[in-house]
Amino acid sequence: LFGAFLGPQKTLSIRKFVSSCVLFRICGCTAGDVKYEGNISEHPYLVNVVLRMSCIYSLGHLLRAMTYMVTTLPGSADHCLPGAELDKPKSLAECFYKMQSVNGACGDLIFSGHMLFMWLAFCFIFKYGAKCWGMANFGRFHKCLLGVGGFLVFAQSVTVIMSRHHYSVDVVVASYTAPMLFHFYNTVIHTNDMKIDVETVEREIVEYSQKTTSAKVWINVRTLLSLALFVFLLALVVHGNFNWVI
Repeated sequence: LFGAFLGPQKTLSIRKFVSSCVLFRICGCTAGDVKYEGNISEHPYLVNVVLRMSCIYSLGHLLRAMTYMVTTLPGSADHCLPGAELDKPKSLAECFYKMQSVNGACGDLIFSGHMLFMWLAFCFIFKYGAKCWGMANFGRFHKCLLGVGGFLVFAQSVTVIMSRHHYSVDVVVASYTAPMLFHFYNTVIHTNDMKIDVETVEREIVEYSQKTTSAKVWINVRTLLSLALFVFLLALVVHGNFNWVI
């Protein structure tokens, strides 16, 4: 995400700076390794990365809901054992903003949401990791990213079981569901990244400039109201789960 946000020129500057470090040269890398090996026009837009991640992550949680709502397994955490006190929602409103992952959940097990996110992050490194930093696919840099990502996925799978948040079956099911979901979305639903339509942008700019002052004010007010609603809902969730003073 950071590489997609910065753009091709700034990422190239960062690579040149890193390659000039002594430690980087000791590892056998030179300034030639930071040469932009890809096409600048192929540098992914941040919106494309976030859009794909959001859609696939939402579909993954929809699949999770279809499984753990049908058959609820007994949780393995201490607060889920017989005799433990559960922090249940105290009102109907709390059902819509109370995050049980923070306050202690016992039913959303198969499959693991932790592993869903980690595997999707690994898949996005596989797809966008080299392009974001202008490196060749499966080059030295890309392989290092994949190696670090794979290690983090493995570490997450071990720690999530050790902390008794999930059973091993939750991790296993997520480990093949998330990559297949990623592949299905990218090959069937959303095959190509969106491109900037310069003509449409220029036409919208001209249309906006021709609007009356009251129409421009109304457009800006609608945008601000949407942002205010988002901030309000976010503050409501934070306050309801962490008891922060708003």
